[in-house]
Amino acid sequence: MISLAKIILRLFLILLPLLSGAHSEFEADVRWSCSEDVVSVFVRTNQPFEGIVQTSASTSDACRVQGFGTNVAVLKLNLKSDECGIKYDVTSRTHSVTVDVHSHPVLIVEGDKSVNITCREMINGTQHFMSQMNTQTTPDYELRILSSRLPVDTVKYSQPYTLQIRPFPNPSQNAYSFFVGQCTAQPVGGNVTVQLTDPVGCALFKSIMGHFARRESVEEAEIPSMFRSPNAKQLQISCIVTDCDGKCEARTCDSDASASSLLERTTASTESESFRE
Repeated sequence: MISLAKIILRLFLILLPLLSGAHSEFEADVRWSCSEDVVSVFVRTNQPFEGIVQTSASTSDACRVQGFGTNVAVLKLNLKSDECGIKYDVTSRTHSVTVDVHSHPVLIVEGDKSVNITCREMINGTQHFMSQMNTQTTPDYELRILSSRLPVDTVKYSQPYTLQIRPFPNPSQNAYSFFVGQCTAQPVGGNVTVQLTDPVGCALFKSIMGHFARRESVEEAEIPSMFRSPNAKQLQISCIVTDCDGKCEARTCDSDASASSLLERTTASTESESFRE
């Protein structure tokens, strides 16, 4: 028994420094995007993430998500639900909740962080959704995929394309009064949504899609190599377009300075048709 106790003690002395050293390098970049009913919390890490993102006030499955070995995890919370401890301040018209990011699914280790998430309720703005598949409603904006500057509805894996959003039906109308922000991609019939850009239209991963930039009367982002989803032949791309009061402020990527101001503007979501791969 004496010999066995000594072996176990040595194992702990060896393992503890290794665990501490591994987790001390953990870094998480937390950003979020607010809609009328949902806040989406995006966590980007400097290493494959298999930890937990959850609200501090609840351990319910609806209030947490576990990473699955990639560098991005997304937690979506219902702003109108009391289940996850989201608080609403009537005076400031804001929803708030504290979200914890744990690099380990069970342990609390060095590098874990807590972030106070806030969403300001839009004033004098209504959020609505429009799709090209709804023939009874004319979209305010059109999303197109371009190949060699020509629109296409069939794309090839690994080929370069341009994602373009323009005013519709008159491309020259309101040339500088709209702003493209968050874009996502989802396989048709699937339930996994991939974030392509942040709330101000800046790329999350430039190898997948670049920053949005103004080109005359349109906004465009380059796709250097068309991506795809496993076991899916059709892909739907959606982007949030913001109507500005007058000329929009200039986009500054790698900065969160303009993100909060976008929450106070009227937003609309424009979706692509299903692109075949």
